[in-house]
Amino acid sequence: MRLRLPLLATTCVAALLLAAPAHAGQAITGQTVATVSNGTGQVTTSIVITGSTVMGAVTNAGTIAPGKVSPNGNASTVALAIFNSSVGGGVLNSGTITATGTNAAFAISITNSISGGLVNSGTINANGGFIAEGVNADTISGGILNSGTISASANGANANVAFGVVAQTVTGATVNSGTITVNGPIALGIEVLAGSGGVANMGQITVNAAKSNAVGILVNTQSGAISNSGSIVVNPVTFGSGISVAGGSVGGGIANSGTITVSGAKNEAFGISVSQGTVVGGISNIGTITATGSGAKGFVDGIFIQAMTTIAGGITNGGTINGTGVNFTRGIESDNSTTSGGIENSGSITLSGKTGLGIFIFGGGAHPASTVSGGIANSGTISVNAGKSATGIRIGQSTVSGGIANSGTITSTSSSGSAEGIIRATRKPDIVGGFRPAA
Repeated sequence: MRLRLPLLATTCVAALLLAAPAHAGQAITGQTVATVSNGTGQVTTSIVITGSTVMGAVTNAGTIAPGKVSPNGNASTVALAIFNSSVGGGVLNSGTITATGTNAAFAISITNSISGGLVNSGTINANGGFIAEGVNADTISGGILNSGTISASANGANANVAFGVVAQTVTGATVNSGTITVNGPIALGIEVLAGSGGVANMGQITVNAAKSNAVGILVNTQSGAISNSGSIVVNPVTFGSGISVAGGSVGGGIANSGTITVSGAKNEAFGISVSQGTVVGGISNIGTITATGSGAKGFVDGIFIQAMTTIAGGITNGGTINGTGVNFTRGIESDNSTTSGGIENSGSITLSGKTGLGIFIFGGGAHPASTVSGGIANSGTISVNAGKSATGIRIGQSTVSGGIANSGTITSTSSSGSAEGIIRATRKPDIVGGFRPAA
């Protein structure tokens, strides 16, 4: 039985603001209601809110499964969907929401702006043949908080991509203290294109790509910080990154105090990567970053900045960076970029590969020179074991102001080529402040 609110012109405001509890396949269209709820013990196939106003919250404490074909006519399956509607009290899930479809499957889909945030302390599942997304949202005011479980799996013969959480704009923090697991040809744990309250992982993010790229946290523009104090595990085929900033800016820095593990990429495996972006507040690691590559022509980096990136606040490693590759392996690399605040290692960098470089500042050929102001300092341990070329710190066609200082240990070992501690490469790099080796 469906409970629908009367739409008569004589209906009083109080009647319009009655709650609208969900039943099997509940559709709320063109209404104004106080709340929408699916209570504990209730089971419904879907909740679809279209062209309506929900004054309070949309809540689920029961079960919503397996979803229904979207009324938008795109052959996707939606379990809890909010289309062209306003919600004042957020979306709250403490139950189970599951969308299963042969094409695209969206457990929670929001194609407009809602207030009050999105909070999950329950279970969200998306299983799609082509695309699978646990949470897909246009604009959320109030943040996204997950302390429960979100899983997304794109597993059909023509499967394309799977997302745990993807949002265009989030005002407020995006925080995971639960578990996010994503499986697909391309897999992304959390993607926020624009945000103002930061993105933080305090739980577990695991992304597995069967054919191509995998990223734990992907951000374009964020005025807050990006941080990981939990665990990010990334298993790509071609490209993988634990935390990635692409073409935008971060206003509160990037910090890892947990574990980031990227394994198996044929082309590129990065713990933290920033490309064509700006990071104010620096990049820091006091946790563990492990990156492993499998390709004969691949690149492995613990921390990688490139393509006209600017870092204000320096790059510091006080934790552990481990890199293993078949070809090029670097601990900290700046390629065609600018860093102010210096680069410092007080922890450990351990690398192995054909060519290994502990700290690598580079600009050459078609790449303009990199610039580091604030110097480069090592008070920790850099250990490079390479088959062809091993270097602790290398500066190539770049400018370093503040000098290079080593008060720690640099060990470079090559089985068949060169091994060097600190090298000033050809093409006339400029180092202002000189070299200060360990006493």
